Amino acid sequence: MGKIRTLFLSIPIAFFACLCLYALDKPQEPEETRVLLVCFNDETTQEILKHYQKKRNVPDSHVLFVRGAVGKDAFWASNYDNFIRPLKDKLDSLDPESIYYIVLINAPRLIKYREEVVSTVTLTMCAYNLRDGFDDYLKNNPCYNSHRLFKNPMPRFNHDVYDREGYFYIVSCLEGERAIAQIDNSFNITEEGYHVIDSRYGTYSDKPDSYWDLGNYPYISGYSYAATDLKLVASAKYYQSVGKDNYIWHHEGSVYGAKGQERIAALSYIGWYGKYYDVYDWQPGSFYIQICSFFGPHRQAWEEGVSFVSAPLFEPRIDGVIQPAEFIYYINEGYTYGEAVMYSLPKMLWANWVCGDPLTKRND
Repeated sequence: MGKIRTLFLSIPIAFFACLCLYALDKPQEPEETRVLLVCFNDETTQEILKHYQKKRNVPDSHVLFVRGAVGKDAFWASNYDNFIRPLKDKLDSLDPESIYYIVLINAPRLIKYREEVVSTVTLTMCAYNLRDGFDDYLKNNPCYNSHRLFKNPMPRFNHDVYDREGYFYIVSCLEGERAIAQIDNSFNITEEGYHVIDSRYGTYSDKPDSYWDLGNYPYISGYSYAATDLKLVASAKYYQSVGKDNYIWHHEGSVYGAKGQERIAALSYIGWYGKYYDVYDWQPGSFYIQICSFFGPHRQAWEEGVSFVSAPLFEPRIDGVIQPAEFIYYINEGYTYGEAVMYSLPKMLWANWVCGDPLTKRND
């Protein structure tokens, strides 16, 4: 009887143990179920929509069509009625906490928020919160904290990672003829090629190795040119720390490509204040980030085939664009490109535009 009793006791214990292991190892809810697609009227919208839905398994219930009256010359009243209000209503119907990503298809890059011109991406990030007196929602990003990087990084995005009223969303655009290729590229990411880092102020050979301990990041507080250059150097130091050897740290004071550098298969470019040189064969999953006050270099990279762009459409200030070390860290640690943008943008402000599939991941 003792053996039989032991057997009967062991069965529920084993079953309970299996349940615990399952709970610990249970797959997370697919990110595709966290996506809302917002479609603006355009002749290519349906093609992009159907392709994205097919590739990412986004259900029809997660699609919102907004009227074409929303445009760069529309005033806030029109935008609120034609864009913000329908978006908030749709989020309420799905449960605003269940959505993490909003993908805008053929959206205008700029529209008016009251009397100010603003990036559609910026507006959509905090659209759920917008009403009279809530202008501060277009300023500080509640998901950004550079001092956590390399020490206590942010968790995967959810609505508990920020301590603010309302809801914030990861937002990106897909537009025009390049959108289909951008979507497909996010499923065919390669590591065959080079990451280019363009800093300006030399190698900092006067600094001891201990200075570059990633635990000391961001080295200099604030958003000066000096601090920006150190963040670019930190990106190279991070690649070194994880054993990557397929990066080019260019620190000669000029933009990579300006002095006849040979053409390369390119996985990424990060740099600041320089023109675009056509020396890159952009690979699937590639991204381009340049800290500057104009859209031109990003537009050229996008037209030449880069998969993901985060760009200022006009003067953003340095704290209104992606901070390179943060972005590099998060995408290489298994976060989506969209999460990396959210965690790398200090100020929402008005100018930043993001184009590409935000669910792209380098390390799946």
